[in-house]
Amino acid sequence: MKRIRVCLVACGLLFCLFSLDKVYAAGFGENNKTIKHYDGRTTMTGAPTYITFNPDYRTKDGKQSPQYRFYGGDKKFWEDFHWNEFHWYTIVPPKNPTADQQNMKKMLENNQDELGCNGRYLVSSSDCNLKKGRQDPRTRVYMGDNSGTTLITVGPYKGKHYEWRYLGYTPDGEPVDNPFFPDDYTAANVKWYEKKWLPFSYIESRGYMEPTEYDQRGLSQKNQMDQRKTAPCQPKSHQPEEVAAGKRGILR
Repeated sequence: MKRIRVCLVACGLLFCLFSLDKVYAAGFGENNKTIKHYDGRTTMTGAPTYITFNPDYRTKDGKQSPQYRFYGGDKKFWEDFHWNEFHWYTIVPPKNPTADQQNMKKMLENNQDELGCNGRYLVSSSDCNLKKGRQDPRTRVYMGDNSGTTLITVGPYKGKHYEWRYLGYTPDGEPVDNPFFPDDYTAANVKWYEKKWLPFSYIESRGYMEPTEYDQRGLSQKNQMDQRKTAPCQPKSHQPEEVAAGKRGILR
């Protein structure tokens, strides 16, 4: 009887393994926002060599992705690593890129003008996405001006070592935050109930990461907890309707 039970358990495990949909290390599954190019690699043994944006992908409002509309379908985004810890797909070609090709201002998300525009260490108040130096991703300590990991190759800051807000994309085409980009605000000087929040619907329309059911569920629970904690002391806190309704996005 014991041998029969072992066989049944083994068969059940094998059935589960073979019935699972294909899962990718970069996320919870695969979407078709991008086309993945493997150049001899297999989907089970390696990440794509590069990605392009899919012209057939449609957002919830029936439009092509903001990235496809910005880059077109021929632009390649190449696999990149840093310190064997961070992995993304960059606009910079892997071999002999020109100074212009290394200009990270040519990434769509590094042109956004809604997030962090009053943040610390900005090179210019007119650019929300370029800072004067890097932050240690573990300690969150600012390492000083001109300490960035990116050499600026064009424009008025040529030769400086600064940090861009975004590095590139995941294999599924979602923007990758730069872990060395200094925080816009510290915990000490942020009061969430005094800030203007951007709803997920707006973030999604601008091409940033789309919310998942996990985001919505977690934010809804946090909203309820925040309201219980702050209701007695902040009865008139400045919260937009989207926050009160459980549709909070991200700080502006």
